[in-house]
Amino acid sequence: MTAQVRIFSLQGTLLKSFLADSTLKTGIHVSATDLDGDGKAEIVTGSLAGGKPEVRVFDARGNMQTHFLAYAESFRGGIDVAAAAATDATQATIVTSPGAGRSPQVREYSAQGVVLGQFTPYSTAFRGGVRVAVGEVSAESAGPEVLTVPAGGGGPDFRVYSMQAQKLLQLKTFETWWRGGYDIAAHSGFVALTSVTGGRRTSIRTLDLAE
Repeated sequence: MTAQVRIFSLQGTLLKSFLADSTLKTGIHVSATDLDGDGKAEIVTGSLAGGKPEVRVFDARGNMQTHFLAYAESFRGGIDVAAAAATDATQATIVTSPGAGRSPQVREYSAQGVVLGQFTPYSTAFRGGVRVAVGEVSAESAGPEVLTVPAGGGGPDFRVYSMQAQKLLQLKTFETWWRGGYDIAAHSGFVALTSVTGGRRTSIRTLDLAE
């Protein structure tokens, strides 16, 4: 597996392909949004388990704009990434969460890699990893919210936080006995939750939090 990013049009036409890290063989998580206000989306990547916990930011041509370590360099559990463009209430933000092997600390960074804030959505004893998404899904806070779900072993514990780390919502949308992994995505009031690992069939559930 390589850290290859591919950019497609909405019609499925390949527009650009590049390696986010030529030395990385474990793959990457990826997110995209307009971080610098030029009307074009930047691409944000985070290494999967085995690589350094490094965030890299690229323009649409594959030119790296910045990079930084989200957690201690010795951590090799992988990181998830999500990104939000600037709003009237919040600046452009990159959000990271760790994979398995460390406390579930979510961190918020500026587009330049400066720490803006951090919080721990689950018990510090939990070591199963966290998946993260960013989107405007709640009217209870200004700007986008941070959404989290356990990556493995934590059960179906979906949570929504403001950018200021205020917990706004907690739901258990899958069967509580299911302890496998989950993934999450969000956009304009809608949240999609997927059970993705652990031996059960893939299940996707969509929540309309704008109701």
